[in-house]
Amino acid sequence: MPLVLRELVLADIPAVIDITNDAFRDDPVTPALFPGGQTPEIRAFAIGQQTSRFGKNPNVYKLGVFDTDLPAASVESPRAEEPYTRGTMIATATWLLEDPTVPDDEASQHPPTDWPIGVNIAAHEVYFIDMPVRYKAVMGEKRCWRM
Repeated sequence: MPLVLRELVLADIPAVIDITNDAFRDDPVTPALFPGGQTPEIRAFAIGQQTSRFGKNPNVYKLGVFDTDLPAASVESPRAEEPYTRGTMIATATWLLEDPTVPDDEASQHPPTDWPIGVNIAAHEVYFIDMPVRYKAVMGEKRCWRM
């Protein structure tokens, strides 16, 4: 099982959403965020949100771990012909450099208004949208990395 770590490309976003959903499926917070469960509409919404923000914040780094013994899943990737990108993504992480000298990206300043049915909007606002505010309250003017 040779594993390769690489920066993600736009075509990897659906796999990122699927891995994230699988990872948090049994998390105790998930039913509060998605009382009706993960539906195809919620998956499509998440893919759209991630796709629209992809590459717009220079302080966001999206990485994936790929098992190169498994078949390639991101055939649309512009790098799919390069040997190091072949394989199936088995893990993903998003790293964000919190830097008080850089303004928040546009997406964090304007949360979505077109939530799909089945999303507990109030829980999302507390859990995700307020997260940058909580980080800044703790870290103050220090630069730091967070996931």
